[in-house]
Amino acid sequence: MKRLIPAAVIITLVLILQVTSSRYIQNTCLTAMGFAEQCEEEEIAGKDCRRTLSVLADYWNKKEYGLSFFVNHEKLSGVELQIKSLIEKAEAKEKPLFHEGIKTLTVLLEQIQDDTAIHIKGVA
Repeated sequence: MKRLIPAAVIITLVLILQVTSSRYIQNTCLTAMGFAEQCEEEEIAGKDCRRTLSVLADYWNKKEYGLSFFVNHEKLSGVELQIKSLIEKAEAKEKPLFHEGIKTLTVLLEQIQDDTAIHIKGVA
């Protein structure tokens, strides 16, 4: 019985940490995707989206350190490079490449979400 209580506490802590980290990752990716969608909408409307891209870049830079504990660093670097590429494409007014870059960024963020989601395979 003496060993059962510490084991239960440790399992509970691990589950709480897993759920908390998963929520952090999901919320960060969803917010970044929201900024990306807002950029695309501004570009379609003919507005200057560089301010929103700057907000997205700042947001990602703030959250990237926390994500680095849970997510593969290559994926984080891929998102960061894609954001920088989007800023360059927006400044050069390359609309087709910009829209393609938004789609690529969304796919990268969705991959991070999928890779870190809680699955039965990960538990077993």
